[in-house]
Amino acid sequence: MRFRSPLRRLGPALGLAAAIFQGCLGDTTGPTRTWDGIVAAEKWRRSEPDLYSYTVSYLGFWSGGPVHVVANRDSVLSAEADTAGLGGSAVITDKQKYSIDSLMTEVAAQSASRHDSENIHYHQTYGFPESAYIDWKDRELDGGFGLIISDFAPITLVPLAAP
Repeated sequence: MRFRSPLRRLGPALGLAAAIFQGCLGDTTGPTRTWDGIVAAEKWRRSEPDLYSYTVSYLGFWSGGPVHVVANRDSVLSAEADTAGLGGSAVITDKQKYSIDSLMTEVAAQSASRHDSENIHYHQTYGFPESAYIDWKDRELDGGFGLIISDFAPITLVPLAAP
C-alpha cells in the first residue's frame, strides 16, 4: 500500500498553505509540485511576449500530431494540426484550448488528479511547462497524460520602410 500525505486531501482553500508547508519540509511530491506551478504561472504572467509561436504535442493515449500555434498574449491567432501523414495541415476551430494559459491550467488539473508520478519541467525564462508527464499506473490503459511545448519563439514585427 502506498503512503499518501494527508495534506493532499485538504480542500482547494488550504491547498496553497499545504504546498508552502510541504515545500518547507523539502518534500518533492504532491502539493510542492503545485507550488512549482504557481511560481511558473507567475513567471509566465510577468514575461509573456506580445506575439509568439510554439508547437504543442500530446503524448500517451490521446496523442495526435503536433499543433503549430501563433498567439498574441493569451489570444490564439492560429492553430494548425500537422497532418504530414495525410499530406498537409488542418486548421483547428477550437484554437483557444491551445493557449499557454489553457495548457498550464490543463497541466495543473492533471497534476492535481490521482496519479502515481509526475515529471514537469518549466521553461527557465518564461515559466510555461516545456514538458509534462503524469503517470497513472493504476489506470495503465490510459497511458498517462503527456504534453510537450516546443519551438517557442517570440515574434518581432519589423516595420516596413516607406516607399
